[in-house]
Amino acid sequence: LRLTYAVQGEIMRGAAPGDDLLALACGRDPALCAAVSEFHTSVKQDGDNAVLLLCTRDGGRALLEDIGCTPQIDFKPWEKDDLPCVFTLNAADVCP
Repeated sequence: LRLTYAVQGEIMRGAAPGDDLLALACGRDPALCAAVSEFHTSVKQDGDNAVLLLCTRDGGRALLEDIGCTPQIDFKPWEKDDLPCVFTLNAADVCP
């Protein structure tokens, strides 16, 4: 997702741990967030990498999870049974 790359870019620009990476990325490009405004979106910083989690609007079901250092969507829970809206991936396991 372009939004994942934008969030990853905020880390590369020097965002501090604890900064709202999603808000920073959306501030630079509001259209990115408009595209996912109907969903519950969360971001976690995992070292020097970002992981984005997209869930149903009510936050009850995970739809996708994406790590900023990879070109593909890393996990597609919508293809599985109903999975809770929680992070399952660790960027340290995937990113160089």
